Amino acid sequence: PSIGRLESRFVEQRSGNHRPEGFLIARGPKFVSGQRNIQGDVLQIAPTLLSLHGVPIPSDYAKGPIGDLLAPSVRGPVHVK
Repeated sequence: PSIGRLESRFVEQRSGNHRPEGFLIARGPKFVSGQRNIQGDVLQIAPTLLSLHGVPIPSDYAKGPIGDLLAPSVRGPVHVK
């Protein structure tokens, strides 16, 4: 009750279907607010979490954080190979 409720209508027979595009729900002062259609990659999850905690992203990571998800105060240099 303190954080609300998430509801969704399933148009398929099974509720546990996996989808290639996935989704992410994030809330807090370090995230941009509002519903957005942001393109990302699974390889950006770790760099995004590191950025949230102020930890430098290793140079050998293939991709940088999902910058459009993070508030400007959290976005650091985005490195992408």
